Amino acid sequence: NLMDTLQSPAELKFASDDEGIVEGYGAVFNVTDQGGDIVEAGAFKKSIRRYKPKMLWQHDPSQPIGVWEDVKEDSKGLRLKGRLASTTQGREAFELLKMGDIDGLTIGNQAKGNQRNKRRERVLKEVDLWEISLVTFPMAPTATVDGLKAVSPALLKERAALSNALARAIKNLKR
Repeated sequence: NLMDTLQSPAELKFASDDEGIVEGYGAVFNVTDQGGDIVEAGAFKKSIRRYKPKMLWQHDPSQPIGVWEDVKEDSKGLRLKGRLASTTQGREAFELLKMGDIDGLTIGNQAKGNQRNKRRERVLKEVDLWEISLVTFPMAPTATVDGLKAVSPALLKERAALSNALARAIKNLKR
């Protein structure tokens, strides 16, 4: 299989200081997912030093929905922080996350170094991480989105007023 996936459900917490920020774990180390894969600590290190994975919608390469701004391994797993795009697809993903209808993360990868343990589970020792998608049906119950930040209504009104004032000023300059 050219690209493997590891899937995780999302758990959301809301804040009101910035819109479309998604945080969580794309993978948790040493936990068997429903597909029988276990990711070892250090499996992503080489890959994430080379490049950041893409943020996709349901693994569809024609639907990027944002960017992963911070991707790193910590003691628990693959820690993520990203920003959803202000596109139709990004806004739709944001709304579905807020509603709880979308609650999963999936890692699209190519396993470069793996072996089978005594229980016949695939132990991933090195992973070439290509993309991390928001998905409907996750496989690994331990890797989660643990943060989604939204703009407060008051801040939205303030930004709209500023935008309108700038538009008027630009229009007056053109006269």
